[in-house]
Amino acid sequence: MTTLETQDDLDDLFKLELSEFELNNRRALTRYVRNDLTAIIYRTLFFGFKRTEPVELLDLSCKGALVQSSKKLPLKTKVVLAITFTSGKTFKIQADIIRKSEQFPDQYGLKFNHYNNELGDYLFETQKELIFK
Repeated sequence: MTTLETQDDLDDLFKLELSEFELNNRRALTRYVRNDLTAIIYRTLFFGFKRTEPVELLDLSCKGALVQSSKKLPLKTKVVLAITFTSGKTFKIQADIIRKSEQFPDQYGLKFNHYNNELGDYLFETQKELIFK
């Protein structure tokens, strides 16, 4: 273990310089990539009709998710994302569709209306294998 000997050492420690990419990185949370979850989006249409869209969950955090859908999903739409684990436990999370990928037009970014720490804890507890993107 090393110790900081002088004021200069302390100054160097706090002179952290970040690249433009690091400064603009919006993905500061742990994102989980899981193959053992199923996901469905519930949307409310005109006159209270509800539509159910199965989606593929590409990655997930306690703040949002990246999903892939064979159906077009309109941006700025309020949805409920239902995530079901193999254990049968289901989380229903209110979210907004905030982004559509330019590179992959069937991929959408969802932002949860509230942090979901219970989901984050459960994801961590049930993680069986690490998958890196």
